[in-house]
Amino acid sequence: MTEKSKTITALIISIAGVLIVTVAVVLITPNYFHLKNAPEQIEQVEVVGKRIEEDGGDSYNLYCITFKFFDGPEKEFSADRTYYNAIYIGDTGRLTYKERESGGGRFEKFEKDPDCGGGIIEPHRREDMIEMVMIYVTSASFLCVLLLALFYLVRDRGFTSRPEQTAQVKVIGKRLAVFAFEFPDGSVKEVHSPHIIMQINDAGSLTYKERENIEKHIKREKSYWRGRQFVRFEKDNL
Repeated sequence: MTEKSKTITALIISIAGVLIVTVAVVLITPNYFHLKNAPEQIEQVEVVGKRIEEDGGDSYNLYCITFKFFDGPEKEFSADRTYYNAIYIGDTGRLTYKERESGGGRFEKFEKDPDCGGGIIEPHRREDMIEMVMIYVTSASFLCVLLLALFYLVRDRGFTSRPEQTAQVKVIGKRLAVFAFEFPDGSVKEVHSPHIIMQINDAGSLTYKERENIEKHIKREKSYWRGRQFVRFEKDNL
C-alpha cells in the first residue's frame, strides 16, 4: 500500500468514526431531543408520593416524585436530590412539565402554593447538559477530521509532483518512527516510516521522495525527516 493510499484510508476511517459517533448520538439520545421540543404543560397538582431507586451511591440514585393531578391521573417524574428533598408529600401547587407522545416526561418546575411555603422548585436539566455535551463531542470530532485532512493535504503537497528515488541502503538508526538510512556514498538520510518492522542493520532497496529545495525546507522545519516521504522498503533476502 502506497503512502497516498494509506493517507486516504486514514481519512476514510476517521470520517467513518465521526459518522458512527453521530449516529450513536442520534440513536441513543432521541428522548432528550424530543423532550426539548415538546410543549410545556402546566397543571395544578398535589405531591402524593416519593421514592428513591438506589444504584450504588447518592450520585447514582434516582429520585422520583409522584404528582396527582386535580382531574384524577398521577404522574411520576425524576428530580435532582436537592430538589427532591425540598418537596414534601402533601405539597400542592402548579407543576410545569413536558411529555413525549410515546410516553414519559420531564419535570420542569414546581411552584408551591403559598400555604405550602411558596417558592419555585426548578431542578437541574441534566438532559440539556447531556445534549450539549453530545453536540460538543460531535462538533469536536468533525473539527478533528477536518484538521487531520488539512494536515495530510499540507504534508503531501510538496511531494505530489516529485519523482520517486530508489537507492540501496542500510538502516543504521531509528527513533520512534523516524529511520536513519546509510546510502552507498556514505551519506545518511532520515525518513519517517510507518513500517516499524524495520530493524537496525536491515539492508535493502529504499524508495522515497524528496521535497524541492529540501535544504531550505529542512532549515525552516529544523527536522531532516520532514523533507522526505517514505514510499516503500524492500528488504534484501539474506
